[in-house]
Amino acid sequence: MSEEKPVRKKRRHPAHRRKKKANIEEILRKEKEKAERDLLRRNILDRIPDSLPDMYPAARSLHRHFILHTGPTNSGKTYEAMEALKKAETGIYLGPLRLLAYEQYDRLNREDIPCNLVTGEEEAYIPFARHRASTVEMLPLDEEYECAVIDEAQMVGDSSRGGAWTAAILGVCAAEVHICLAPEAENCVIRMIRDCGDEYEVRRHERKSPLLCDERQFNFPGNVEKGDALIVFSRRDVHSVASVLQAKGVKCSVIYGNLPHDVRHTQAHSFMSGATDVVVATDAIGMGMNLPIRRVVFLENKKFDGKEERSLKDTEIKQIAGRAGRYGIHEEGLYNTIYSHRELKRSVEAEPEEILKAYVDFPRSLQYVGSKLSETMKQWNDIPVSDGYEKEDIAREIALAEKAEKLTDDRELIYRFATIPFDEKDRTLMEMWKDMLLCQINEVPYAFPRLRIRGISEDNSEALGMLEHQYKICDMLFYYKRRFEPERFTWIEQKKSEISDRIIAILNRQKLSPRRCIQCGRRLSWNHKYKICDRCFNMSYRYTV
Repeated sequence: MSEEKPVRKKRRHPAHRRKKKANIEEILRKEKEKAERDLLRRNILDRIPDSLPDMYPAARSLHRHFILHTGPTNSGKTYEAMEALKKAETGIYLGPLRLLAYEQYDRLNREDIPCNLVTGEEEAYIPFARHRASTVEMLPLDEEYECAVIDEAQMVGDSSRGGAWTAAILGVCAAEVHICLAPEAENCVIRMIRDCGDEYEVRRHERKSPLLCDERQFNFPGNVEKGDALIVFSRRDVHSVASVLQAKGVKCSVIYGNLPHDVRHTQAHSFMSGATDVVVATDAIGMGMNLPIRRVVFLENKKFDGKEERSLKDTEIKQIAGRAGRYGIHEEGLYNTIYSHRELKRSVEAEPEEILKAYVDFPRSLQYVGSKLSETMKQWNDIPVSDGYEKEDIAREIALAEKAEKLTDDRELIYRFATIPFDEKDRTLMEMWKDMLLCQINEVPYAFPRLRIRGISEDNSEALGMLEHQYKICDMLFYYKRRFEPERFTWIEQKKSEISDRIIAILNRQKLSPRRCIQCGRRLSWNHKYKICDRCFNMSYRYTV
């Protein structure tokens, strides 16, 4: 009888054991991360009150009275609100642009009402001033005023900046608050006021002069007339259109976002005084600028919004077209286009889509919750807010916080640098941001490279781009100085003024350069899409084939 051989256990390969162990570790890691996220979410929810207005306890301690000035452009909303502000002992104006804050600052001081100017990029203090003009983001939530004016409040529905208007409406400490807004935002703002438990009244304004479609065929530049505002949507096209007009002897002002606020103010004043015949502008003129425009002409019907090129919205068209026909100067306002009159008229006359939700920004009270600010911001993005509100897009702040967290774990420093307003796609500004952060981490003064302005020729209109970029650098340096090293860089305001003077000198020459092919130098049409002409493109294509 044969003996049975013992059964030998099959030995597992060491690599299999390592793989099994790695899988278990991965499962445990994911479970730990989920537990941490759940804990962070609970901590965030514990910090957020059931009612968003309760995040502003100082304002909740007051009984505020709101006056809503509702109406279209050129209906006198802001004028009436500012008249109330002028009568108050203390007051604050909050606007969407530093140019508008500057205009109210200048107006109040000219009327012997001392007023300070405070925006993120400049400050001007007047002795004994008890009024203040600011951009809405600069509202001090801990200061109390007798009267406040919040301008262009339909911006509560803007996904990138709306949180500042929401915070102003919910949190401004003033007994009387005047809100100027478009009709489509009325119900949304009223709901916010009711959430606060405050009282309100609505004053509806009608447009002072009729707004009509000029249905005549428009050809550029032959049909340009004195008092026209020609609308395009990029700095490049503003320069191109202006150069065509200047070559034909038509004097024009230019207004676009990259220009310093005092340059825009000077250009607007030139048009208002009659020193220039027309204004060539982007949609920067659509936000509250009161210019003596007789006719608005759309030379473009699409814009790049930072993410994609898209068609203009009805509300954007209505806002820009409404700038025509300033009351007391023109009996009527006209609008025209090189495209379809029917489509333009439909957009202007269309009932605006109602703004249903107000955007809210990331609450600063959450900056110390959790182990990392960027993770807290991400969790905040995933948590639903109260009905009638929506979260603002904070992807940019999250990305900057993640960059800062690689260098420091100081939560206050990370938050302050993640919320500095600058163009993070600009390599120079991004390098400045990083160097400034490292200086704060290492507690050493920031060594700023000298600005080289004097070497830029005023005879070359292309110098505008260089000067505008230098101004952006100064803006960022001023913001850093204000937050971190207030005793240093005292020269920055003078340098900004010097740059503005150089830009004004170039624009006053009325000799902007036309667009030219970068290869052969041939002149391009104002709306040519590319940097090279068709001939050079075809030559290049033929040789590559």
